Amino acid sequence: MRMQNEVHEILESVEGTGQDEWPPSPPLQQIHEQTLPTGNVIWGLGMSGSSHWSGSFAVEADGPSATRRLHAELALRSSSPNAEPVSTYRVLDPQAIVLQTAGNVLEFRTAFNNLLMSVVPERAELQWLPRQRKLTIRPRDVSGSAKVTLSWDYYLGPCQDHV
Repeated sequence: MRMQNEVHEILESVEGTGQDEWPPSPPLQQIHEQTLPTGNVIWGLGMSGSSHWSGSFAVEADGPSATRRLHAELALRSSSPNAEPVSTYRVLDPQAIVLQTAGNVLEFRTAFNNLLMSVVPERAELQWLPRQRKLTIRPRDVSGSAKVTLSWDYYLGPCQDHV
């Protein structure tokens, strides 16, 4: 029997070590919650070397169906030409089936729920690494970029047919 408020962890952020040239996920060290007219937002700030990271996480309604989903927006401000901004997650549920469709959507099928993770293709790349059971999200085409601030975002929510 499933209880309505049970928590089932599906994804875990992959954290780096001091030996990594670039962290595999944004090293957000200061976390704050703020209530806005649109709802609650979690803000995160962090540093790694001379680079500064930020992130915001908010639940929003998706279109007319009003399906709620998490919207994560991340940014890296760095003067390094070797900047490798990325968010890396490990799939915790060994029984989860992960399907990648159209390059910009991952579907997670578990015994407890089915979720979709998506990116806006013009802004970010989503890659599933099945052997490692990891996924990465990074800004679209940062190679040779003269930008000092790079940003990327993604959405995570229930599959429409399982709401």
